[in-house]
Amino acid sequence: MVTTTEYLLAFPPDGNTTDKVYDKAARNHVKAITGFLTDQSFTIKATSGELFQILDPSINSISYLAALHSIRKANDTTRPLHRDNLSPYALRFLESFNARQIRYAGDMFSQLVNDVLTGHWFSRPQAIEAASNAILRLDPTGQMLTSHHVNLVILAYDHQVLAPTLPVIEKPYVFIPGMVNQDTADYLCDRNASPIRYITPSSQLTGILTRDAIINYDYLCGLIFCSLRRWKKAYAAFGRIVAFPSRDGGILPAMSDAHKKWILTSLLAFGQAPKLPAYIHPGAAKQYHTLSKPYAEFASLFSTSSVSQLISEATKGAAIWEEDGNNDLIKEVLKGYQKWQIIGLSQIYCKLSIRELREQTRSAETGQLLATDQEVEALVRDMIAMGMLKGSLDTDTNGTSYLAFLPDGEVLSETEFAQEMKKATTKRTASDNGIAYSQTT
Repeated sequence: MVTTTEYLLAFPPDGNTTDKVYDKAARNHVKAITGFLTDQSFTIKATSGELFQILDPSINSISYLAALHSIRKANDTTRPLHRDNLSPYALRFLESFNARQIRYAGDMFSQLVNDVLTGHWFSRPQAIEAASNAILRLDPTGQMLTSHHVNLVILAYDHQVLAPTLPVIEKPYVFIPGMVNQDTADYLCDRNASPIRYITPSSQLTGILTRDAIINYDYLCGLIFCSLRRWKKAYAAFGRIVAFPSRDGGILPAMSDAHKKWILTSLLAFGQAPKLPAYIHPGAAKQYHTLSKPYAEFASLFSTSSVSQLISEATKGAAIWEEDGNNDLIKEVLKGYQKWQIIGLSQIYCKLSIRELREQTRSAETGQLLATDQEVEALVRDMIAMGMLKGSLDTDTNGTSYLAFLPDGEVLSETEFAQEMKKATTKRTASDNGIAYSQTT
């Protein structure tokens, strides 16, 4: 007679098997495991810790997860292992589970991830990191948006634990649960299957996502990227909301909010105002134009030399920026104005002395020239170090410091780049700390 432990170790099958054979074995294993979960003797073995000495979560992923699940359900604090002290075992599983196996155990997997994200076992930073790793372990491509993504960014933004989410949110999703013609793979274990064919509500690896949940995910991603000054990523996240299909051209308040932030992050990411894609419904485009008019008027001045008008427009709209929760972004835009003026000069000159740079550009924070050449040089070094400006600083035979612009496609050598980074690290005074942006939706 096969013992419970022997059965737990019997899956996965040895050697290379066909998807058909693996699929049948996995389904039979899950069926048997489901029966074990109602067996008191299995729970006793699990809560004693015995099973965790035998099972390897990277090999016996379904069995290991079942043991965790049994303890979670029992929650008997008189036993050596119970719900409150499972953290090392849960973490070991989340860091090493076999993603192919877990396609067959979506319900237990999702319950575990939800437990992690609702505060069981880990500190907020550790929970967010563990959940991020699990999400990407299940789908390394990041192509499938899931309910776990949504819960992850809500927790991260609410508690301002942002950086651990980046490996997940920097991967733009392609699919969402419940898309039209979304079918399930013939065999869930198919290594070549697209994630849309095995991460489905029916596999319970994700819940169904509403329109509001999807928009909220992108909105929070945009806010996180703004806080970390990842302007291009923020622009893309807000842009997905702006382009979200709308019925009869109607837009939601969150879409209007996103459009305003989309305009501002475009200035920071690309130095100019964006244009709505041609496929946007005319009715939606009209509403965007009306609701974001103050932002469009402000943005139209960014790529000009009219710094006084830009400042005036920023001041005039102060109450609007405050009401919309966009004060910090407006400040970042004003701070970035001179940087984009410098980049604009690269279209005209091959090189410019630092003094000429100071005389030809102005700060939109003060409306004045920077006080010294040293301030301009520090600004340029910062831009080069951040990858914002293609160029190098040098001194000619007369002792004059100058900026040489690099043509598009030309890059600094590794040594040159290291030198610029070292200079920037030494002289840089601007803070790189994240900034918080308010959520208005």
